[in-house]
Amino acid sequence: MDTLAAAKKSSKPKSVASIPKDGVRIPKTAEVVANQIRQRIVRGELKEGDALPQETELTLQFKSSRPTLREALRILESDGLLDISRGTRRGALIKRPDIKIAARHASLVLQVDNVSLDDVYSTLSVIEPAAVRIVAERATKAQVALLRNHIKEMHACLDDDRAYGAALAAFHRALVDLAGLRSLTVLVDMLAKVIEGYILTVQKSSTIDSHPAKVKAMKPKEKLITLIEAHSAQEAEKLWRNYLEISRSIMLRWQPAGGFNALSDFLYS
Repeated sequence: MDTLAAAKKSSKPKSVASIPKDGVRIPKTAEVVANQIRQRIVRGELKEGDALPQETELTLQFKSSRPTLREALRILESDGLLDISRGTRRGALIKRPDIKIAARHASLVLQVDNVSLDDVYSTLSVIEPAAVRIVAERATKAQVALLRNHIKEMHACLDDDRAYGAALAAFHRALVDLAGLRSLTVLVDMLAKVIEGYILTVQKSSTIDSHPAKVKAMKPKEKLITLIEAHSAQEAEKLWRNYLEISRSIMLRWQPAGGFNALSDFLYS
C-alpha cells in the first residue's frame, strides 16, 4: 500500500512557477511598433537619412491608430533614432545611433549614484593603458598624426579651461577609439564627458592649473605618442598607467563640493 501511494504521489504533475501577483506585463502597441522600426534600423533596412512613409501609410502598414503611431515615433525620437521635423513636409528621418546618447544616459546613472572623480580616474587607469597597448602594437602613420593633432589642440587652449577640458576629453576618447573596441569607446566617452564636466565646474569657482603646470602635463602625452609611433607597446602601456595615477592625485584637488550632482547643469544642458 505504501508503494502504491508513493507511485500515485510521484505521478502528480510538478507545480509550475508561480505567476507574479501583478501579472505579466504586455507591451503597449506603441512599443511594439517602435521595436519593429528599431529592428529594421538595426538590420540596415532603414539607413541614416531615409524618410519614413507618411503617417497614413504607416498606420495602414502597422494596423495602428494615429495616436499609437505618434507615440511610437516619439519613443524612437527619444532614443535618438529619428529626426522629426514638425510642421514641415520633411517628416521623420532615420538617424544613426549616436554614442553620445549612450554616454549621456550612462552619465545620468553616475550622477544619481554621486560617483566621485577618484572613481572615474580609477576606472580610466584600468581601461586606457590596455587600450594604449593595442594602439601601439598596430598604429598607422595616419593614427599617429591624429593623436599629434589632439596634442596641438590642447596646446592651443591651455589658458581656456573650458576648451582645454573638451580637448583633454577628446584625447582620452581617441586613445580608446583607435584601439577599435567599440564597447570600450562608449564607456570612455562617458567618463571623458564626466572629466570635462568636472573641469568646467571647477572653472566657475577657481583656476584649475597654471599655464606652466599644464605645459608640464603635456610632456608625458607627447612621449606617449612617440612610443606609439615606435610600436613600443609595453613601454607605452606603463607610461600611460603611471600618468593616469599621477593625474588622478592631481585632479582630486578639483573635486567639486557638490560631488557629481554639481555637474548636472553641464552634462544635461
